[in-house]
Amino acid sequence: MKVILFNKPQDGYFWLTNFQTGYPISSGLPTKINSKGEIAPGSEFLEIDGSTTFLFLTAEHLFQALKYTQDKLDTDLIRKIIKSSTPDEARKIGQKVGRKDWVEPENYRLNAMRFVLRRKFGLIGGKYVKNDLGEKLIKTGDSILVENAGKRDKFWGNGEEKNGINGIIDEQKGKNLLGKLLEEIRSIIRIKTESKSTSRPLPPSINSFPDSKFSTSSSQNPIFPYNDSNPKEEKNFLLKEKNNRLKYLNERLNKQIIYLILIVAFIIFNN
Repeated sequence: MKVILFNKPQDGYFWLTNFQTGYPISSGLPTKINSKGEIAPGSEFLEIDGSTTFLFLTAEHLFQALKYTQDKLDTDLIRKIIKSSTPDEARKIGQKVGRKDWVEPENYRLNAMRFVLRRKFGLIGGKYVKNDLGEKLIKTGDSILVENAGKRDKFWGNGEEKNGINGIIDEQKGKNLLGKLLEEIRSIIRIKTESKSTSRPLPPSINSFPDSKFSTSSSQNPIFPYNDSNPKEEKNFLLKEKNNRLKYLNERLNKQIIYLILIVAFIIFNN
């Protein structure tokens, strides 16, 4: 079986990481997420400056912001994360909350990553909203996805260079949970795009992997960020998300135009 190693731009699969730019995510910040990466019943959406929906430049921006919706609530840091210009900057700000602060008892770190990946690859409100990254993920087929992060990440990555290159992950070295979650998301998208949902079974939940301490108790009702049974609400949300993306692209275009004007003015002035 084919193995895809991803971590660096030169790998050709950098878009599988949370650091890929060019694909902003419009999302709210829920206060409760279940183990399927869906909004749990009773969840509220964090409101900042009168808004409950925000545009995150990358998946890493959203992931880091989710750290501050729980016990470590800090709207000032969330603002800084949202406004940060690069995923590295967002991560640096977000690291004020350490790994040990949000692993137990509710396994929020894993649930938050599932939530982020659902938004990134087009799983919205229990449905698949076709997007470029979701289609690229499907095209990886049944390949084993391994975040080749090396020693710097034993949780999300493989923990050691080339661990898993033969398709077998040595979890004593690294769990590769990001790779496994991506495979899980891929299977969900595939099922939703095929006519017969029984044609391809879902992979085992990460909750069932050896040595995993993650809870499986959760509601099965996907409710982010609208009720599937309400087409009008669904349509309004998708329209809002589209407008947010257009706004982001327009802002980038305006900055590029201003930059070009300044260059032309500089050239004219110096001539």
